[in-house]
Amino acid sequence: MNRTIIVVKSKPNQYRLIRLHWNFGQPVADWLVADYPTHALALSLIDAGHRSTIETPHRFVCPEYEVFRTLTAAKRWIEHTTFAYHDGKRWRIELDDATP
Repeated sequence: MNRTIIVVKSKPNQYRLIRLHWNFGQPVADWLVADYPTHALALSLIDAGHRSTIETPHRFVCPEYEVFRTLTAAKRWIEHTTFAYHDGKRWRIELDDATP
C-alpha cells in the first residue's frame, strides 16, 4: 500500500498523481502546506516523481507521475491512507481516522 497519494490538477481534465510510500497523515499535510503552498510549487513536486518518504525520492526507476482524466479516477487508482489534492488554489487533504 502507498500511504499517501498526492494529486495536482495540471489543466482541465488532467490530474497528475505521485505516490508517497512511507509517510502519511498530518505530517504530510503540514509538509505540503508549508513547502508547496502554490500551484507552481505543487506541480514541481509532482514533476519530481514518486517518493519513498518526505525526505527521499523513490529508489526505483518509476514513471515520473501518473495522469488521469478525472479526480475520481486518480483517487481510486491505488489503495492509500492519506489523499492530498491541490486544485490550483489550495491543498485539500483527507486523512484516514487512524493516521497520526
